[in-house]
Amino acid sequence: MNHLKQLLFICILNLSALSFAQERLSTENFPKKESEYAASEPSVLATIDWLDATPLGEQEEERTTQQALLITWLTNSPSVTLELHGYVTDLSDKNAELLIIFMGGYTRAVLADKKADALTCNLAGVKSVVKFYKNGSAKKNKVIEKLVAMDDQALEAWVKEQMAKDK
Repeated sequence: MNHLKQLLFICILNLSALSFAQERLSTENFPKKESEYAASEPSVLATIDWLDATPLGEQEEERTTQQALLITWLTNSPSVTLELHGYVTDLSDKNAELLIIFMGGYTRAVLADKKADALTCNLAGVKSVVKFYKNGSAKKNKVIEKLVAMDDQALEAWVKEQMAKDK
């Protein structure tokens, strides 16, 4: 009987954890009105997390769907405006998917702090690209290879320099 109670307890814990897990964006839960965008932010974060965790070449159909939903959400979101600089092209020239990873990291920073400045958001986007690149599923990129070797201070200085080039 004691084992049955333990098993029941474990099942309840697992069900509780599942109930708190946030769904990714889907056509069913996609906001239809501007007022619904704030409520959809947890789904956006779940989509970003999924894209970050899923290597290129795996679940390609779902990746395509999630990327399209994220871009559509970003295009229409009243709370997130991406500021893309020319250097982002260098990060994604051989892997277009890395642009989405950058946009996800940038968006995560905005959603964490609505008053975050452009440097903070761009740095978050670059860090997301570097982290994703390290998983080994992206094609080799000389620019990102250099960024992988940098510490946080050098990376921030690099992003600041790149952003200044566009002014």
